[in-house]
Amino acid sequence: SGIYQMNPELRSSLSAALNQLPEKRKKIFELKHIHGYSYKEIADALGISIKTVDNQLLKAVSDLRKSLSSSQFVLFYILFFFE
Repeated sequence: SGIYQMNPELRSSLSAALNQLPEKRKKIFELKHIHGYSYKEIADALGISIKTVDNQLLKAVSDLRKSLSSSQFVLFYILFFFE
């Protein structure tokens, strides 16, 4: 996963930003981007709709964009969405 390929400074910044997310949003983000679950697998595991998974992931990315510097967000985005 992308998080393991990051330099320590970026990993630390991302970890801090993730820890600021609401708990459910953080869990959904981690299941998708760290553990590789599909939207359906996340929805089934958490007893929520696929649309809720989608909405929460969009909100997580928006929250992370606000928490990280521009350059950190670009690196995060490349690692998580283009691997």
